[in-house]
Amino acid sequence: MTEMKDSGERTQFDGGSIREDASGKGMPSLLQLISIMKVSQVAENGAIKYAKDNWRKGQPLSRYLDSAMRHLFKFTMNWKDEEHLSMCIWNLMSLQETQAMIEMGKLPSELNDIPNEFFKGDDMSKLMEENLGLK
Repeated sequence: MTEMKDSGERTQFDGGSIREDASGKGMPSLLQLISIMKVSQVAENGAIKYAKDNWRKGQPLSRYLDSAMRHLFKFTMNWKDEEHLSMCIWNLMSLQETQAMIEMGKLPSELNDIPNEFFKGDDMSKLMEENLGLK
């Protein structure tokens, strides 16, 4: 028999039903369905072009970042030749997923090639605030 996890926290609904509290677990019901479907179409097209789950084999994080930025710029410039915003989002999601896989040891650390070691701590925040007036 599978053991059921229990946080000890409960919510009781008006009708009397009781359920474990969902605080801090995320609220997928609040996600933007149109955007998710558009990004899933980008994933499907990538699976057709490169093979299903090809990206999960590991790519340098900079490739996702560069591609996301290019697509964002093209979206900003109103290019209509591709779904640039959806492609930007797909690349950012893949970057985040790949970064997590690297941190979990599922992918090699060499794939994390974004030079963010130059901005340890709040160095970048201070630089932007002091020199650009950005907070």
